[in-house]
Amino acid sequence: MSKTLCALLLAPLGLIAWSSAQAATTYYVRTDGGTASQCTGRANAPYPGSGSAQACAWNHPSIALPASGSPRIAGGDTLLIGGGSYAIGSSLQAVPSGASTARTRILGNASTPPRLIGKNGISHILSLKGSSHVEVGNLEITDGSDCVYAHSVSSVACTSATPW
Repeated sequence: MSKTLCALLLAPLGLIAWSSAQAATTYYVRTDGGTASQCTGRANAPYPGSGSAQACAWNHPSIALPASGSPRIAGGDTLLIGGGSYAIGSSLQAVPSGASTARTRILGNASTPPRLIGKNGISHILSLKGSSHVEVGNLEITDGSDCVYAHSVSSVACTSATPW
């Protein structure tokens, strides 16, 4: 039965719930994906090598949650990050809040979890500040810094005054 026919039959009963609900979208990241202008992020496919707005995955999580501007995912969406390593040097935006019935999900593959490497400490990798109803799973989050903040041994201590 078509959605239109269902709407006509259910409208008198006040049972049209989906008309005002925003459909959640699944986005994909993989190492062989493309940039935001090359790929839509809505297909688990590599960038084909030419063209723009192709049905392919993004090549980095920062495309979904850029450090500035609007996030490309919304509350209730799912971001599936493929296996491989992704160096993250600047803070990603906070993950948009989902709803109790439609969580925002940031997930990796359990058999080949992606490695998210914080170049400025792990606190800059994935922000949940102010976020609610978010599910995070199957991600390997590691610190790629070459120093340790506030370490007592000067040879391994960070020289930056910026705490991570």
